[in-house]
Formats: sequence, C-alpha cells, structure tokens
Amino acid sequence: MNIEKVKKEHIEFLTPPVDLIGIAKKHDITIFYGKYSDDFSGAIYVSDKTPQIIKEENYFKFIILNSNHAVTRQRFTLAHELGHYFLDYLDESGQYRESIYEHRDSGNRLDKDEFRINNFAAELIMPSESLFKELNNNFFKVTEIDLELVRDLAKIYQVSFDAMRNRLRWIRGFYGQF
Repeated sequence: MNIEKVKKEHIEFLTPPVDLIGIAKKHDITIFYGKYSDDFSGAIYVSDKTPQIIKEENYFKFIILNSNHAVTRQRFTLAHELGHYFLDYLDESGQYRESIYEHRDSGNRLDKDEFRINNFAAELIMPSESLFKELNNNFFKVTEIDLELVRDLAKIYQVSFDAMRNRLRWIRGFYGQF
C-alpha cells in the first residue's frame, strides 16, 4: 500500500489534527501506553495469535507507545508505526504479507527503511494538501516562513515545532533561517 491510497481510504480522519487513533481503530489495532526508557518510542506487533506478554486475549494487532514522551512525539510515533503496518505488513491489495509482523525501530536515522517510514508518517500526520489549504494555496508564493507560522501550524496539527519546520522545508524546499 502507498501513502496516497492510505490517505484516500482514510479521508474521514485527515482533518487537522489527523485522527491517528481513528485510523488505528478502523484496522482493529489496539494502542497500549507504557513508561519506558527514553530510547524507546514505540513498536508494532501484528499476528494471528496474542503474544504471551499480553495478558488479555484477542490482541492480534497492537502498537505500544512510550507515555514518557511528549504527546506530539507519541503522535508522530503512532503515525510511524502505522507506516510500518501499511507499507510493510499489508500488500498493495490490502492483504497480509505474513502471519507475524513485529517491528521495533533500530534508532538509526540513516536507515533507508526508517527514512521511508518517517516520510510516510510525515505525510500522514501533516498531509501536504491540507498544509497547502491552511496556507490558502499561497504557499509557493511565500518566500520566507517565520517562527510564528511554524508554531501555529504545529499547534493545529498537534506535532512538534521541529516536525512542522522539517515538513515545511521538505514540501517547499526551504532551507533558510527559521
């Protein structure tokens, strides 16, 4: 599956701030929160049977998020783990690739797979079409993005300032000072 297909199939959830929990629920993915060390952000597990570490029955698809992290970080991590679900676990027709899929990030930001998943997450949580609309379709006429604009958009999309700044740079090609 690709990001455009995912967005099309989840259009009802894409109004900012994107309803990531709604997307997860639509796919019967349970979200667990726990307190973990700072180097752990999240993980996804998909299987045809509940693992022994989960006491309740029937949790075949779940994402674990670190509740010690800021809510904005948790949201990006959730979008990231959903990226693994849609891109790595489901094939183009929406069928499961394998009976068990478990992923915990390596933490290596230079890893090509993680880069691909982070791009998916950024587009899911901060859809380019929606950002263009927020900026009244004048985005490409803007020559400079100021800090206040980045802060305002980060608040609307419930992402960190850095995530929004990076997203705007990616979309527009801005590499100026802000």
